[in-house]
Amino acid sequence: MSATTDAFARFLEVLSDSLDDHDAPAGSLASRAHLSRYHFDRLVSAAAGEPPAALRRRILLERAAYRLITTDHDVIRVALEAGYAGNEAFTRAFSKAYGRPPARWRREPSDFRLAAPSHVHFSPPGGLRLPAREDDRPDDFDA
Repeated sequence: MSATTDAFARFLEVLSDSLDDHDAPAGSLASRAHLSRYHFDRLVSAAAGEPPAALRRRILLERAAYRLITTDHDVIRVALEAGYAGNEAFTRAFSKAYGRPPARWRREPSDFRLAAPSHVHFSPPGGLRLPAREDDRPDDFDA
């Protein structure tokens, strides 16, 4: 495995373990992966095709979209579970990603998975789904 692949694998493990750790500082994922913030961002971005923070936000939005259609939680509760401080910021981010506000998306849902260069997605009930390997079996990490 290359350093990039190793760093990406460590990132996915750390991400899976810390999806609900919204108070952690931005550099904590890097330190948990035993890398400097600069090298961590560079290696994960190279492997994933998107910065670590963007990948994490996308995974949390996918999880929020899934929860909107599988629970009766208020939108604000789903927003807080996704790490947003309030409904307004969540609605803006959700609308940008899914093309409509969360309440409307809940009434007319589509696939909760967003386009991703890394092909890493939220996998219900609480893990990550990695792209298929050569044997065409996806890897799942529980969160």
